[in-house]
Formats: sequence, C-alpha cells, structure tokens
Amino acid sequence: MRKIHILKAIVDFLWITLIVGYIVFFFLLTAFLLKVDWISPDFTINEIPIKTMSLGTKFYLFLYFLLNGTLSMYCLSLFRKVIDLFKNKKPFDSLVIIHFQNIGTVLIFLTIVNLIYFFIYDLIKITEKGGKFLFPFSLFLFLALGFFFIILSEVFKIAKTAKQENNLTI
Repeated sequence: MRKIHILKAIVDFLWITLIVGYIVFFFLLTAFLLKVDWISPDFTINEIPIKTMSLGTKFYLFLYFLLNGTLSMYCLSLFRKVIDLFKNKKPFDSLVIIHFQNIGTVLIFLTIVNLIYFFIYDLIKITEKGGKFLFPFSLFLFLALGFFFIILSEVFKIAKTAKQENNLTI
C-alpha cells in the first residue's frame, strides 16, 4: 500500500507542475500570438524565426499547444482519480473502468493530433526551407499506451464480472 502513496505523490507533483507550466505557457503563447515584443525578437521555433511566421501559422501553433496541454491535463486528472479509488480499496469500481477507457481514448486521439501536427509542420517547413519529412516514432509509444489503457479497462471489466459471480456462489 505504500507504493500507491508514492505513486500518488509523484502524480500530484506532476499535476501541480503541469498546471503551473500550462498557465505560464498559455500567457506566453498569447503574447506570442499578439506579437508582443518583450518575448525576444530573435525567438525561434524549430529554427524558424517568429518574425517570419504568418498569423495563421502562429494561430495553428497556439491551437495545437492549447489542445495538447488541455488533453494531457485531462488524462493526468483521470489517472489521479483512479489512484484515489485504488487508495480507497475500490479497484473494481465502475469509475476505474470508465477512467481507464477514457485515458486510452484520449491518448490515442492525442497521438493522432500530434501526427497530423508534425505532418503539417513538416509540410510547411519543407515548402519554406526545403528538407525532408521527419516521422516522430516516439509517438507510437503513446499510441501503444492508449491501447494499453483500453485493454486494461477491458481486463478490469472482466475481473469485476468474475468477482460479482464469485460473490454469488455459495
């Protein structure tokens, strides 16, 4: 039971760090979108200076980071709720199954959004500067993790049914 408390402490630390970082990053992105000069006139994103980016590209980046950050925070909050249910000794609660299913679905959706983002970004970069497509294979880890959580929800659903049938047996 001590390990669950350690995991809860780590996840809570990540949660607080993510919230603070998300708020700071949101204000910096808003300033970036509104062309505030106090950021840095020589600021670049993947070797492309801000000054040369169109407003559409900046807005696209803003939406991408907003969506990615919000969904990541949602996954982490669901995981925190699952840990709380485990701490309260309710591992086969219906909420655990639903949360695992939702975490998996959101992780798969995030992977697809990231793949689309990297494809469009590489397309823009190639048309502006030349180069080649770089495929982020690390995203397949998140895809696998998403499917893992979906399968885990199915395993917990089967285990919950088996536990209920076992309780009915005399």
